[in-house]
Amino acid sequence: MGGESEMEIEVRSLSGESTTVSISPNTSTTQDLINLLLNLQSSLLPTQNLHLFFKGAKMVGERLISSYHIQPTDFIVLVPFTKKKSNPNNHIQVQQQSDVPLRTSSLADSTWSDLMQDLSSLSDPSTSQCQSHSDLTSERFVVGSKRRKLLRNRFPDDVLNTVLCLNDVFDGKFIEASLKQFDCLSDSVTGECLLLKVLRSGRGRSCVCPRWLKAMLKSFSFLNVFSGFLQMQHVELTLDRLKTAMKQQGLDVGVPDVEHLSILCPQVVRLSGQEIEAVRASDAIVITDPSTESRDQYEAASRKRASVSAIINIIRKRERTFESSLLDAFRSSVNNSFYCSKVSICKNTLSKEIKARMANYVEIPSELSDFTKSILKKIGISRLYRHQAESIHASLSGKNVIVATMVSSGKSLCYNIPVVEVLSQNSLSCALYLFPTKVVCMALAQDQLRNLSLMTEGLKLSLNAGVYDGDTSQEARHWLRDNARLELASLTTLELIQNDGSPSGPKFFVLWNPPFLNTHLSPESPLCSPIMEVSSLLAEMVLHGLHCIAFCKTRKLSELVLCYTREILQEVAPHLVDSVFAYRAGYIAQDRRKIENEFFGGKLRGIAATNALELGIDVGDVDATLHLGFPGSFASLWQQVGRSGRRERPSLAVYVAFEGPLDQYYMKYPEKLFKSQVECCHIDAQNKQVLEQHLVCAALEYPLNLLYDEKYFGPGLNGAISTLMNKGHLFSESSDSSSRIWSYIGHEKNPSHAVSLRAIESEKYKVFDHKRNEVLEEIEESRAFFQIYEGAVYMHQGKTYIVKSLDLAAKIALCQEADLKYYTRTRDYTDVYVVNGNVAYPTKVSGMQQSRANAQANNCQVTTTWFGFYRIWRGSREIFDAVELSLPKYTYESHAVWIRVPQPIKADVENQKLSFRAGLHAASHAVLQAVPLSVL
Repeated sequence: MGGESEMEIEVRSLSGESTTVSISPNTSTTQDLINLLLNLQSSLLPTQNLHLFFKGAKMVGERLISSYHIQPTDFIVLVPFTKKKSNPNNHIQVQQQSDVPLRTSSLADSTWSDLMQDLSSLSDPSTSQCQSHSDLTSERFVVGSKRRKLLRNRFPDDVLNTVLCLNDVFDGKFIEASLKQFDCLSDSVTGECLLLKVLRSGRGRSCVCPRWLKAMLKSFSFLNVFSGFLQMQHVELTLDRLKTAMKQQGLDVGVPDVEHLSILCPQVVRLSGQEIEAVRASDAIVITDPSTESRDQYEAASRKRASVSAIINIIRKRERTFESSLLDAFRSSVNNSFYCSKVSICKNTLSKEIKARMANYVEIPSELSDFTKSILKKIGISRLYRHQAESIHASLSGKNVIVATMVSSGKSLCYNIPVVEVLSQNSLSCALYLFPTKVVCMALAQDQLRNLSLMTEGLKLSLNAGVYDGDTSQEARHWLRDNARLELASLTTLELIQNDGSPSGPKFFVLWNPPFLNTHLSPESPLCSPIMEVSSLLAEMVLHGLHCIAFCKTRKLSELVLCYTREILQEVAPHLVDSVFAYRAGYIAQDRRKIENEFFGGKLRGIAATNALELGIDVGDVDATLHLGFPGSFASLWQQVGRSGRRERPSLAVYVAFEGPLDQYYMKYPEKLFKSQVECCHIDAQNKQVLEQHLVCAALEYPLNLLYDEKYFGPGLNGAISTLMNKGHLFSESSDSSSRIWSYIGHEKNPSHAVSLRAIESEKYKVFDHKRNEVLEEIEESRAFFQIYEGAVYMHQGKTYIVKSLDLAAKIALCQEADLKYYTRTRDYTDVYVVNGNVAYPTKVSGMQQSRANAQANNCQVTTTWFGFYRIWRGSREIFDAVELSLPKYTYESHAVWIRVPQPIKADVENQKLSFRAGLHAASHAVLQAVPLSVL
C-alpha cells in the first residue's frame, strides 16, 4: 500500500468520539480498516470486536474501501459488540458480580426501566385509589440495582403521587420546583447534556441546549403531568382545559408550542383528528377540541380507570420517548440545522419557485480584435449572451448604451470589453467608470478593478487603473489626475439593450410571516420579533455551511441582526461566531475592504447588510438572501434577491415581514409582490441644493456664464448664482448681462472636498474607541444625535459600546466597549415649517371649497429637537430609566407635500367627539406605508 495514494477517513463512535486514519482505498478492504483501528488502541474501542457502518449500511469485510465512494466530508461509524459464548452444560449460570462497570446503551436503559416499571404496576392491587408516598419507593429497581445504575427521574415519585391524587382541581405549585430541572436534554443516567456529545463543542460548558429547546422540554413536561392528572380524574384533555391550566401556572410557553410538540413527537402528543401510531391510544397524550366532531374516538380511552403507579409508568415512558425523539431529530438534521431555529413559525410561510431561465448565446462579434478575443478566451468565454453582443456592437459603433437586463446577467462585460478593445488599440484613450453612492461605489469599484486586472493579467496592456473615491489618498489622487485624460460628453442619443440572453438557476422565494399575535407570548417576547426570526434564519444558513446575506433597511437593524445571530451561534457553534459580520455605510475604509475580501473569498459565511451590498457587486457564490421587511421599492427587492444564485446555481430568498400594513399586505396578497413592475425612477435635475454645490465646484474650474451654461445647468442657474453671490462664493466684475461671468471667491481652496456625492450634507461626527484610540465610524450630522450622545448605547460589528463623552465643537464621540443588558432610544420630535406662512390650513375658508382632498407642495424647514433618551431592557423591552439631554437642534431645508382634509370632514369628526388630530396622525402613517407602492 506504500505506493498507493492514501485518503483520510473520519471514524466516529456511538458516543460521539472520533479519530482520523489514513488508508489506501484502492487496495484496502473493510477488514484492513478494522485491523488498522484495532492497532491504534484508541478509546473508541472498548472491545476487540467491532462492526463498521457507512451511511446506515454495514460494511462488508472483504469489500474494497474505494467501492463505497467515501467523500472527504463523509464519516464511518464504529459499533462494538460482544460475541456470544456457547455453554456446554446447557444450563443457566449466574454470573458473579464484577467490579468492572458494564457499558449499556440508552436503548438498554429504556428497555430495562420499562420492564421494571411494568412489573411494579402488576404488583399494585389497587385500581383507583392513591397510595402513600412511602408505598411508591424505588424498590422496584432493586432487582437491577446491582447490574446497572438507577435511571434519573426528573419528577420524583412522591411529587407525581401528590399531584395525581389531588381532588378535582389541578395545583401546579407541587411541580414548580421539578419543572425548573427541565432545562437540559440530558442523559437519564449520567445527567450529562446529550447535545454536547453530538456537537462535540462547548468545551468547558455543562449544557449547550438553546432557550427554545428548554422551553419545549418544560412545555412537554407540564403537559405530560397534567394529562396524567386528568386521566386520574377520568376527564378528557381539551384545548380549553390546557389553556386554563397553563395560564394559572404562569408558564412562558403555550398552546402553539404544544401544537408543535405533536410535530416533533407524534408518537406521544396527538391533536384530535390525527391518526395514532406507534403507541397505544391510552399511552399517548391526545388533546381534543370540543368544537370538532372527532373527539368521540378518544372518550373511551380518557375514561379508562388506571392505578397511580400505572399512570406514573406511562408518564415515564412518554418522557423517555419524547426526549429520544428530540435527540433523533437533532442528530438527523444536516449540520445541526434543527438546533438553531424554532419550528413554531414554519406554518406562517408561503413559498414560490421562480423557474430557471435558459441562456441565449451568440457568437463573439467579428469586429473585436484578436487581442480582445484572446482575453475572452483567457477568462473562459467562447460565446456571449445576446444582450452582451448587442451592447458591445453598439458601443464600438459610437452609440451611447443603456443595458437593462436582469440581475447577474453579465452586464459588466458589456462595458469592460469595449473599454479593453479601445484601450488596446489607442494608447491615448482613457476610460472613466462612475458608480453611485460612496459605499457601493467603493465596493463596486474594487470589484471592477479586480475583474479588469484578472482579464489583462500577463498581457501587454497597461491600464494604469485605480480607484478615485473618498478614501483615496491625496498622493494617489494627484497621480490619477496627472496620468489620466477624462472626457465627459452629453448623452444625445441612447441605445437601449434589454433582450436578456443570460441564464439563471431556479430560485425558491419564501414569504415568512412571524406570529405577531401569539396569545401565549407577551408582546415583548423576542420570539415575536422579525429581527429574531431573521437572526435565527441567518444562523441556520451559517450552520448549514451556506453563504448568506441578510438585508436590513437601516444601519441599526443590521447591527441588531448581527448581535442576535452571534448570540445564537455562541450557544450552538462558538467556532462560527466570527464567520458573521455586518456591512453598512459609516464603517472606515479598512474595515469595509477586509469584510469584502473575506466574504468574496468565502472566509465569511454570513453578512448582515444594508443596501450597501445591493447593487451589482459580484459577491461570489451566495446561496441565500434574507430580507427584513420590504426594502422600499421593487427595484431594491429584486436587486437584493439577485445577489444569490449566480452562475445558474439554485438559490433561496426569504422575505420576513414586519407587522406594518405594507408588509402584511404582501403576505396576504403575494401575487402583488411577484407581478408588480419595477418602479420608474424620477430625478429632480433642478434640485436647488445640489445645483448650488455643483456650481461652486464648476466656477472654480472655469467662470460661469448664463448665455453658455444655462443649457447645462437648467433654468434655475440665474437664481442659484444670485444665492451663491449673497453667500460670498461667487463674484462678477461686469454688469453686461450677456457677457457677464462669475468667478469663485469662496474660502475653501477645493470646494469639491465639502461636496458629498450621496448626500447634501457634509458635516460628520467621528466615533472613537477610547481605549484603542481608533475611529470606528463616521456619522452624518443629521443622524448623529440619534446614535451618539453621553450615555448612549452604540453598536458596532455586534459589540456594544457606551458613549462616555461628546465634543460638539470637534464633532467627536468617545465610547468604551461594555457588556450591557439594555439599549437606549432617543426622545425627540420634529417640526415642519412651511415657508411663506401658514398655508396648510388657511384660517379663512371660502364657501366654494371642494369636498375632495387635494395635495399641496411647498418649500419647508425641518427641525429635529432631542430632549432626552430612554434606557430599555433587552428582551422585555421595558423602559427602566428616562434621562434628559441638551443637544443642538438640527435644521435643514426640504420640500413638503401635504394633503388637505376638507373642512366639512373635520367638522363631522369633531361633532362625533372624536380627535381630529389623532385621525390625521393615523392617516399619515397609512399614506407613508402606501407611498412606496407608487413613488420611488
